[in-house]
Amino acid sequence: MTQYLNKEEGKPRLKEVLEGVKALMRVSTDWQDFQNKLDVAFPRFEEVLSLPFEGGLPKLPKPTV
Repeated sequence: MTQYLNKEEGKPRLKEVLEGVKALMRVSTDWQDFQNKLDVAFPRFEEVLSLPFEGGLPKLPKPTV
């Protein structure tokens, strides 16, 4: 999905969000505390989008050596 982000705005914004999430992980005491802080810092949109993977996630091929 990140292949559609542009270098000027999209990728720096994604990096900013990921750094924020990592900071919240560091200061949280447990999973529930992290979820509460995440909901405050990065509120969810009203609708949850799901990817159309029928039967689970696709399997990636094993790397060849």
